[in-house]
Amino acid sequence: MDHISALLPKVLQKRGLKGQADASIVVHKANIWFDHHEAPQGTEATMLRDGILSIEVDTSTAAQECHMMTGELLDELCKQFPNMRINKVCIKRKTEKAHQAI
Repeated sequence: MDHISALLPKVLQKRGLKGQADASIVVHKANIWFDHHEAPQGTEATMLRDGILSIEVDTSTAAQECHMMTGELLDELCKQFPNMRINKVCIKRKTEKAHQAI
């Protein structure tokens, strides 16, 4: 009998959801990394698509600070997920709708 940690990737692959699940884990780990490395308040990894990690920030100053951290973040994510393609980071300001929801 297979261990559950071996079954889950097989089930996700069979259903065509493994890529989305892997991307979700990368985004989660990036947000944990931000918490531990004193990223500006309001910094949030939101999506990984086509090897591009999207990060949203509240202000342009926060975007500049995050830009200086992206190299270290990419290195860490590539170490943690060697089989995933994570090529670059895209930093953008949060939209007004996102600000109103908070």
